[in-house]
Amino acid sequence: MNTDSRMHQIELKAELSALEELVIFLEKGCADLGVPLGVQRALELSADEAVTNVINYAYPDDVPGLMRLTLELVDGEVVLTIEDQGQPFDEAEVPEPDLDASIEDRHIGGLGVFLMHKMMDRVERSRRGDTNHLLLAKKF
Repeated sequence: MNTDSRMHQIELKAELSALEELVIFLEKGCADLGVPLGVQRALELSADEAVTNVINYAYPDDVPGLMRLTLELVDGEVVLTIEDQGQPFDEAEVPEPDLDASIEDRHIGGLGVFLMHKMMDRVERSRRGDTNHLLLAKKF
């Protein structure tokens, strides 16, 4: 983790064991940056969804790639950037979840992306070269 009190970085393997490291990284970073607990929890849930998607879909099953996470304060927002070099991700291809359907009748997929947009003030995705960039930001 970067010792700069304004920015923290970590590189994680895109595998399930990274989820525990993610929580520790966010807890320490948010505490250092003075992020309120409610904002931290929303960020943790959104980041968990995003990282789980990278783990499950970005890389081939037999080759877990890497993810680089950067946590910082920018103009009154806590900003988490997640970068990976997995397959390109097009959010437009993710179906809107049917929130009125019963749990048994809901299609798998889309709910995590929906939740990220509901909990964060900004969710921005881009692809630069061979790298996916996801920015999650919340004001406080």
